[in-house]
Amino acid sequence: MKMGISNGRVPYWDVLNRHVAWRMVMGLFRVVVLVAGMSATGVTLVGCQTSSVEDHRVEAEKQWAGLRGQYRFQMATESIRSGHLNQAISALSDAIQFEPDNAVYRRTLGQCYLETGKLHSAEAELDAAEQQGDLSADLAFLRGVLDERRGDVASAIEQYREALHRDGTNRAYFQPLVETLVASGRVAEAAAMLDEHVESFDHHPDLLILRGRVRCITGEFELAVRDFEQTESRVATSAVLTEAYARALVKIGRDREALERLQPYLGGEASFTGVAQSGHGASWKRRGAARLNVRDGGGDASDISQSESGEDRRLTPSGVRLAAGCLGRLGKARQASALLEQHLRENPEDARGWYLLAEAALERGDDRAAMKCIERGMPIAPDVPHWSVLRERIETSRQIP
Repeated sequence: MKMGISNGRVPYWDVLNRHVAWRMVMGLFRVVVLVAGMSATGVTLVGCQTSSVEDHRVEAEKQWAGLRGQYRFQMATESIRSGHLNQAISALSDAIQFEPDNAVYRRTLGQCYLETGKLHSAEAELDAAEQQGDLSADLAFLRGVLDERRGDVASAIEQYREALHRDGTNRAYFQPLVETLVASGRVAEAAAMLDEHVESFDHHPDLLILRGRVRCITGEFELAVRDFEQTESRVATSAVLTEAYARALVKIGRDREALERLQPYLGGEASFTGVAQSGHGASWKRRGAARLNVRDGGGDASDISQSESGEDRRLTPSGVRLAAGCLGRLGKARQASALLEQHLRENPEDARGWYLLAEAALERGDDRAAMKCIERGMPIAPDVPHWSVLRERIETSRQIP
């Protein structure tokens, strides 16, 4: 079955094949001319005839092998673009058979192995590319991705630094360096790098988003809000990006604005399921899976963030609790309770959600409902000290039969 997009008459893949085939025909024509020329040369230079004919034959075979390698490489490139990585691996392996010393083929094959999780094979191909003289920024970047996939964050940081050193103008090498620094707990270093380089990258919205998120970690919420404000009209909105923005707004007391931004994700069709956040290190480490896509132009920082929660219109449990807290502080306890109840039907293991629902029940004077929430949530996270505080509030203020 042929792959590729249609140009309205002939599938793109056929056009590519015909184009490359034409190049091969022309290459063969040049080889024939070369062989004819070497024969003529052999007639006039009798003393050098044997060595000259042999040299020309070797050169002709080399050119023909190069053309066949290029053809396989173009097939692999198209397969990568369409997501058929196993086909790309097969085509690249063929290309290397024709041109075993081509470092680009080796590096690209290493990338495909990385994409498919074959880390040992990826390392072997990247090593081969380097041995053949590949000192590109791309090679250092791919080594960084490999180290990150293996959990060697320190080595990944150094490889990303090297990629940026080799090509300091490429944002795709700067972003993973910052993100990996955050994942390893070196938040202050990441923040300093962003402050130093954001201007040199023309205040790209992806970097402003990253800096806003890092500033939330460091507690600089006013500055984080400024960064998010600069990106509003420049990038497509997503649940996770909106959630980060809203959290910064809440931290500086702007609950109403935070709720307005979260509101589009609280409709009847919105899903409140998601990945619970266990700290900034865990969520930032998951970004390694999206490195290659962003580097190849297939996404941006907001896409990486979005991949943590899975869908564009999906709030994390933390985001739902954030919205419920805004509703409660704005005097809308019943709406907060309704939101939490819907969330907990889909996420019954969210202990913090049960805690907030218990608080909302106490606010409206429903001690029984509050106690039921405590009984549901406390076994999930018994070590949370706030449960006892809630129980004391109930037991000291009202008598429960």
